[in-house]
Amino acid sequence: MMRIAYHASHEQFAPSALRHLAAEAERAGFDAIASSDHLAPWDARNDVCGAAWTWIPTVLSATRLPVSVVTTAGWRYPPLVLAQSIATIGEMFPGRLAVTLGSGEALNEAIVARDWPGKDERNRLLQEHVHAIDEWLRGRTSPDGSRLWLTPDVAPPLSVAAVTRETAAWVGTWWDWLATIGDTPRAARERVEAFRRVRGEHGHVTLKVQICVAPSEEAAIDEAMREWRTVLLDPAELAELRTPEDFERAAASISREHVRERIAPVTSADALGELVEEYARLDPDVIILHDVGRAQDVIRLAQTGVLEEVRTARASR
Repeated sequence: MMRIAYHASHEQFAPSALRHLAAEAERAGFDAIASSDHLAPWDARNDVCGAAWTWIPTVLSATRLPVSVVTTAGWRYPPLVLAQSIATIGEMFPGRLAVTLGSGEALNEAIVARDWPGKDERNRLLQEHVHAIDEWLRGRTSPDGSRLWLTPDVAPPLSVAAVTRETAAWVGTWWDWLATIGDTPRAARERVEAFRRVRGEHGHVTLKVQICVAPSEEAAIDEAMREWRTVLLDPAELAELRTPEDFERAAASISREHVRERIAPVTSADALGELVEEYARLDPDVIILHDVGRAQDVIRLAQTGVLEEVRTARASR
């Protein structure tokens, strides 16, 4: 059955607040928690960014839900060290951790790699690191003799992030689980179809959908402009900027219309259900809902049972 996850944004909230929100999300009917892994926030005004790998075990202990995280190997984390962290959590909490690996952003990684490589090189390393980490988690030794001395009974599943149609198709040539954004239904469909044309209809998909819950559409757009406008830059620019202040300057010209298109304003439980159902038609394994608003009212709407209605309707088809 399709899972609907609550996104815990370390770029917006302190880890203690996110632990509380994750518990609230479980009570509201979400069936998974998703997490970002950032060294810095997208916007300096938020002035917060906790360490995901420290936070994840506390949430796994405080809830019964599985947790996923988006991260990057090779800069902040040498691949074998990252694999060890994944294996350690996987051993302590069997079957409850999933990891998405991406090519990274300079905001988080260039603090270590001052000579930040181009996208082609980052993609080459991403493919290499995904295969290596998967092998290590399965108890295998790499040709250079690298191995883990602890492996979980069940290797945590790995997915690969893509934010363009071209990258999604490329992922499909070598991996069976795509993680992408639900910025608009049309753009999401194009990426998912590009992946599945190569990988086949049974390729796994995770969709992260950005919304803003507020009493009115205009209030939702106001809030999204304040909280998440900096993340709506072109993917190439998103990967190259190095500081939150750089993001603020680059995003100054992003319009309300662009924000409205990319971050869905949600004003009711019915509207939330309709939006989730629209993305559910793409037949993803997981939909992650990220409410970019400060109030996190997506949890309140979920308490109406609307997410369970969507899951049940999809399962019956």
